[in-house]
Amino acid sequence: AGQRADVAREKALKDQEAERAQIQAREAVERARIAADRAVDEERIARERQIEALEIERRQAVELAEQQRAIAFAEQSKLQSEAQAAADQARAKAVAEEERVFTARDTETAERRKRVEIVQAEAEAEASRIRALAARVRHEVEAEGLTLMNTAANLLTPEARQSALRRQLVDKLEGIIRESVKPLERIEGIRVFHVEGLGGGSGGGQGGNGGNVADSVVNSALRFRAQAPLIDQLLREIGVQGGDVGQAAKALLERGEQG
Repeated sequence: AGQRADVAREKALKDQEAERAQIQAREAVERARIAADRAVDEERIARERQIEALEIERRQAVELAEQQRAIAFAEQSKLQSEAQAAADQARAKAVAEEERVFTARDTETAERRKRVEIVQAEAEAEASRIRALAARVRHEVEAEGLTLMNTAANLLTPEARQSALRRQLVDKLEGIIRESVKPLERIEGIRVFHVEGLGGGSGGGQGGNGGNVADSVVNSALRFRAQAPLIDQLLREIGVQGGDVGQAAKALLERGEQG
Protein backbone atom coordinates (compact mmCIF):
# COMPACT_ATOMS: atom_id res chain seq x y z
CA ALA A 1 0.00 0.00 0.00
CA GLY A 2 2.80 2.36 0.72
CA GLN A 3 4.27 1.66 -2.65
CA ARG A 4 1.04 2.46 -4.43
CA ALA A 5 0.82 5.64 -2.54
CA ASP A 6 4.26 6.64 -3.61
CA VAL A 7 3.47 5.80 -7.20
CA ALA A 8 0.32 7.83 -7.03
CA ARG A 9 2.12 10.72 -5.45
CA GLU A 10 4.83 10.57 -8.10
CA LYS A 11 2.25 10.42 -10.84
CA ALA A 12 0.47 13.40 -9.38
CA LEU A 13 3.72 15.34 -9.31
CA LYS A 14 4.39 14.49 -12.94
CA ASP A 15 0.89 15.52 -13.89
CA GLN A 16 1.40 18.80 -12.10
CA GLU A 17 4.71 19.37 -13.88
CA ALA A 18 3.15 18.51 -17.24
CA GLU A 19 0.27 20.84 -16.59
CA ARG A 20 2.70 23.54 -15.46
CA ALA A 21 4.71 23.01 -18.64
CA GLN A 22 1.56 23.30 -20.75
CA ILE A 23 0.58 26.46 -18.93
CA GLN A 24 4.02 27.92 -19.49
CA ALA A 25 3.90 26.89 -23.12
CA ARG A 26 0.48 28.54 -23.57
CA GLU A 27 1.75 31.62 -21.79
CA ALA A 28 4.79 31.72 -24.05
CA VAL A 29 2.60 31.33 -27.11
CA GLU A 30 0.30 34.05 -25.83
CA ARG A 31 3.22 36.35 -25.14
CA ALA A 32 4.58 35.66 -28.60
CA ARG A 33 1.18 36.38 -30.11
CA ILE A 34 0.84 39.55 -28.09
CA ALA A 35 4.31 40.61 -29.09
CA ALA A 36 3.53 39.88 -32.72
CA ASP A 37 0.27 41.77 -32.50
CA ARG A 38 2.06 44.65 -30.84
CA ALA A 39 4.67 44.65 -33.55
CA VAL A 40 1.99 44.60 -36.20
CA ASP A 41 0.12 47.39 -34.44
CA GLU A 42 3.28 49.39 -34.02
CA GLU A 43 4.15 48.93 -37.67
CA ARG A 44 0.61 49.88 -38.70
CA ILE A 45 0.68 52.90 -36.42
CA ALA A 46 4.05 53.92 -37.76
CA ARG A 47 2.83 53.49 -41.32
CA GLU A 48 -0.34 55.47 -40.56
CA ARG A 49 1.71 58.15 -38.92
CA GLN A 50 3.99 58.27 -41.90
CA ILE A 51 1.02 58.46 -44.24
CA GLU A 52 -0.54 61.15 -42.07
CA ALA A 53 2.73 63.07 -42.01
CA LEU A 54 2.95 62.81 -45.77
CA GLU A 55 -0.66 63.98 -46.07
CA ILE A 56 0.07 66.84 -43.72
CA GLU A 57 3.09 67.77 -45.75
CA ARG A 58 1.05 67.56 -48.93
CA ARG A 59 -1.70 69.70 -47.47
CA GLN A 60 0.85 72.14 -46.17
CA ALA A 61 2.47 72.28 -49.57
CA VAL A 62 -0.93 72.83 -51.19
CA GLU A 63 -1.85 75.48 -48.61
CA LEU A 64 1.52 77.14 -49.04
CA ALA A 65 1.05 77.15 -52.77
CA GLU A 66 -2.45 78.59 -52.32
CA GLN A 67 -1.12 81.20 -49.93
CA GLN A 68 1.68 82.10 -52.29
CA ARG A 69 -0.77 82.32 -55.17
CA ALA A 70 -3.13 84.41 -53.03
CA ILE A 71 -0.23 86.62 -51.97
CA ALA A 72 0.85 87.03 -55.55
CA PHE A 73 -2.73 87.80 -56.59
CA ALA A 74 -3.05 90.22 -53.68
CA GLU A 75 0.18 91.91 -54.64
CA GLN A 76 -0.97 92.13 -58.23
CA SER A 77 -4.36 93.44 -57.13
CA LYS A 78 -2.63 95.86 -54.80
CA LEU A 79 -0.46 97.12 -57.60
CA GLN A 80 -3.49 97.43 -59.87
CA SER A 81 -5.47 99.15 -57.12
CA GLU A 82 -2.61 101.52 -56.41
CA ALA A 83 -2.27 102.28 -60.09
CA GLN A 84 -6.04 102.76 -60.42
CA ALA A 85 -6.08 104.91 -57.27
CA ALA A 86 -3.20 106.97 -58.58
CA ALA A 87 -4.97 107.39 -61.91
CA ASP A 88 -8.24 108.28 -60.17
CA GLN A 89 -6.43 110.70 -57.89
CA ALA A 90 -4.70 112.33 -60.81
CA ARG A 91 -7.98 112.51 -62.70
CA ALA A 92 -9.78 113.91 -59.65
CA LYS A 93 -6.98 116.40 -59.13
CA ALA A 94 -7.23 117.50 -62.75
CA VAL A 95 -11.02 117.81 -62.47
CA ALA A 96 -10.68 119.70 -59.19
CA GLU A 97 -8.11 122.01 -60.74
CA GLU A 98 -10.35 122.61 -63.73
CA GLU A 99 -13.33 123.24 -61.46
CA ARG A 100 -11.18 125.54 -59.34
CA VAL A 101 -10.24 127.51 -62.46
CA PHE A 102 -13.88 127.67 -63.54
CA THR A 103 -14.99 128.60 -60.03
CA ALA A 104 -12.32 131.28 -59.77
CA ARG A 105 -13.29 132.66 -63.16
CA ASP A 106 -17.00 132.59 -62.31
CA THR A 107 -16.27 134.12 -58.91
CA GLU A 108 -14.16 136.85 -60.49
CA THR A 109 -16.86 137.50 -63.07
CA ALA A 110 -19.53 137.62 -60.37
CA GLU A 111 -17.37 139.86 -58.19
CA ARG A 112 -16.64 142.16 -61.14
CA ARG A 113 -20.32 142.27 -62.05
CA LYS A 114 -21.17 142.88 -58.41
CA ARG A 115 -18.63 145.71 -58.19
CA VAL A 116 -20.00 147.23 -61.39
CA GLU A 117 -23.55 146.91 -60.10
CA ILE A 118 -22.51 148.44 -56.78
CA VAL A 119 -20.79 151.33 -58.57
CA GLN A 120 -23.80 151.80 -60.83
CA ALA A 121 -26.17 151.60 -57.87
CA GLU A 122 -24.05 154.07 -55.92
CA ALA A 123 -23.89 156.37 -58.95
CA GLU A 124 -27.65 156.09 -59.46
CA ALA A 125 -28.24 156.65 -55.76
CA GLU A 126 -25.91 159.66 -55.81
CA ALA A 127 -27.58 160.98 -58.96
CA SER A 128 -31.01 160.44 -57.41
CA ARG A 129 -29.85 162.15 -54.25
CA ILE A 130 -28.46 165.07 -56.26
CA ARG A 131 -31.63 165.27 -58.36
CA ALA A 132 -33.77 165.13 -55.24
CA LEU A 133 -31.59 167.77 -53.59
CA ALA A 134 -31.69 169.93 -56.72
CA ALA A 135 -35.45 169.50 -56.99
CA ARG A 136 -35.87 170.37 -53.34
CA VAL A 137 -33.62 173.41 -53.68
CA ARG A 138 -35.40 174.41 -56.90
CA HIS A 139 -38.78 174.02 -55.25
CA GLU A 140 -37.59 175.96 -52.24
CA VAL A 141 -36.14 178.70 -54.45
CA GLU A 142 -39.26 178.75 -56.63
CA ALA A 143 -41.48 178.81 -53.57
CA GLU A 144 -39.40 181.55 -52.02
CA GLY A 145 -39.33 183.47 -55.30
CA LEU A 146 -43.08 183.00 -55.72
CA THR A 147 -43.62 184.18 -52.16
CA LEU A 148 -41.43 187.20 -52.78
CA MET A 149 -43.17 187.88 -56.09
CA ASN A 150 -46.58 187.58 -54.47
CA THR A 151 -45.46 189.81 -51.64
CA ALA A 152 -44.04 192.33 -54.09
CA ALA A 153 -47.16 192.09 -56.27
CA ASN A 154 -49.34 192.75 -53.25
CA LEU A 155 -47.29 195.85 -52.56
CA LEU A 156 -47.60 197.16 -56.14
CA THR A 157 -50.12 199.76 -57.19
CA PRO A 158 -52.60 198.90 -59.96
CA GLU A 159 -50.57 200.99 -62.39
CA ALA A 160 -47.38 199.12 -61.47
CA ARG A 161 -49.14 195.78 -61.86
CA GLN A 162 -50.39 196.80 -65.31
CA SER A 163 -46.87 197.89 -66.25
CA ALA A 164 -45.47 194.54 -65.08
CA LEU A 165 -48.10 192.70 -67.12
CA ARG A 166 -47.14 194.78 -70.17
CA ARG A 167 -43.48 193.87 -69.69
CA GLN A 168 -44.37 190.18 -69.44
CA LEU A 169 -46.43 190.39 -72.64
CA VAL A 170 -43.55 192.18 -74.37
CA ASP A 171 -41.19 189.39 -73.24
CA LYS A 172 -43.54 186.71 -74.62
CA LEU A 173 -44.64 188.67 -77.70
CA GLU A 174 -41.93 187.24 -79.95
CA GLY A 175 -43.01 183.68 -79.19
CA ILE A 176 -46.69 184.54 -79.60
CA ILE A 177 -46.06 186.12 -83.00
CA ARG A 178 -43.82 183.23 -84.07
CA GLU A 179 -46.43 180.62 -83.17
CA SER A 180 -49.25 182.61 -84.80
CA VAL A 181 -47.51 182.89 -88.18
CA LYS A 182 -46.20 179.32 -88.35
CA PRO A 183 -48.96 178.19 -90.80
CA LEU A 184 -47.65 180.75 -93.35
CA GLU A 185 -44.21 179.13 -93.42
CA ARG A 186 -45.53 176.29 -95.60
CA ILE A 187 -47.01 178.69 -98.21
CA GLU A 188 -44.48 179.71 -100.87
CA GLY A 189 -46.76 182.34 -102.42
CA ILE A 190 -50.35 183.29 -103.29
CA ARG A 191 -51.40 184.31 -106.77
CA VAL A 192 -55.03 185.34 -107.47
CA PHE A 193 -56.27 185.48 -111.06
CA HIS A 194 -59.67 186.88 -111.96
CA VAL A 195 -60.90 184.97 -115.03
CA GLU A 196 -64.41 185.26 -116.28
CA GLY A 197 -66.47 182.13 -116.83
CA LEU A 198 -64.57 179.78 -114.45
CA GLY A 199 -67.47 179.12 -112.12
CA GLY A 200 -67.02 182.11 -109.91
CA GLY A 201 -70.76 182.68 -109.50
CA SER A 202 -73.41 180.69 -107.74
CA GLY A 203 -73.81 178.08 -110.44
CA GLY A 204 -72.40 175.20 -108.37
CA GLY A 205 -68.77 175.49 -109.43
CA GLN A 206 -65.75 174.02 -107.80
CA GLY A 207 -65.58 173.69 -104.04
CA GLY A 208 -69.29 173.07 -103.57
CA ASN A 209 -69.52 175.94 -101.04
CA GLY A 210 -70.28 178.82 -103.39
CA GLY A 211 -66.66 180.09 -103.55
CA ASN A 212 -64.06 180.03 -106.28
CA VAL A 213 -60.43 178.83 -106.27
CA ALA A 214 -59.12 182.19 -105.08
CA ASP A 215 -61.50 182.16 -102.15
CA SER A 216 -60.29 178.69 -101.15
CA VAL A 217 -56.65 179.77 -101.25
CA VAL A 218 -57.31 182.92 -99.25
CA ASN A 219 -59.32 181.01 -96.68
CA SER A 220 -56.49 178.48 -96.29
CA ALA A 221 -53.94 181.26 -95.85
CA LEU A 222 -56.02 183.02 -93.22
CA ARG A 223 -56.60 179.97 -91.05
CA PHE A 224 -53.57 180.89 -88.95
CA ARG A 225 -55.70 183.72 -87.56
CA ALA A 226 -57.70 181.23 -85.51
CA GLN A 227 -55.84 182.38 -82.41
CA ALA A 228 -56.15 186.09 -83.29
CA PRO A 229 -59.24 186.81 -81.15
CA LEU A 230 -57.49 185.50 -78.05
CA ILE A 231 -54.35 187.57 -78.77
CA ASP A 232 -56.40 190.69 -79.54
CA GLN A 233 -58.32 190.25 -76.29
CA LEU A 234 -55.06 190.02 -74.31
CA LEU A 235 -53.75 193.14 -76.02
CA ARG A 236 -56.97 195.05 -75.39
CA GLU A 237 -56.81 194.14 -71.68
CA ILE A 238 -53.49 195.98 -71.39
CA GLY A 239 -54.68 198.95 -73.41
CA VAL A 240 -53.38 198.09 -76.89
CA GLN A 241 -55.92 198.41 -79.70
CA GLY A 242 -55.75 197.27 -83.33
CA GLY A 243 -55.22 193.95 -85.05
CA ASP A 244 -51.85 194.67 -86.66
CA VAL A 245 -49.19 192.68 -84.88
CA GLY A 246 -46.38 195.11 -85.71
CA GLN A 247 -48.31 198.12 -84.41
CA ALA A 248 -49.24 196.17 -81.28
CA ALA A 249 -45.61 195.24 -80.63
CA LYS A 250 -44.53 198.86 -81.13
CA ALA A 251 -47.23 200.12 -78.74
CA LEU A 252 -46.26 197.53 -76.15
CA LEU A 253 -42.60 198.48 -76.34
CA GLU A 254 -43.42 202.20 -76.00
CA ARG A 255 -45.70 201.62 -73.01
CA GLY A 256 -43.18 199.26 -71.46
CA GLU A 257 -40.48 201.93 -71.68
CA GLN A 258 -42.84 204.47 -70.18
CA GLY A 259 -43.75 202.10 -67.35
